[in-house]
Amino acid sequence: MNERKWIDRLTVTNTLVIEFTSLLILIGSLVWLGRLNTAGMEITWWYLAVPILASAVTLAAFAGNLYVRWLNVAKGKIERHHQLLFGIFCLLLLGVWIIAVIQTAQSL
Repeated sequence: MNERKWIDRLTVTNTLVIEFTSLLILIGSLVWLGRLNTAGMEITWWYLAVPILASAVTLAAFAGNLYVRWLNVAKGKIERHHQLLFGIFCLLLLGVWIIAVIQTAQSL
């Protein structure tokens, strides 16, 4: 059985739909949090669950889109340094996201 089957099913359309849907959810949840804040309600950790999850999905879809456009197109011509750069880039994105989530949690 082909273990890369799910990767082969990634397309630009799939990743863009997921990315922009989660981005729309992220923006909507941030607007909702802003309205809660102006109404005088206290923002708790649970209110941040939707934006945190939406931002994680947005970053994952962005990485998937990058993979489809950069590595998956090359198929057999992928060089090792391309995979290494892609991995480093994804780890940096994940690291920045984790730092932002931690700082947001500490600010509550």
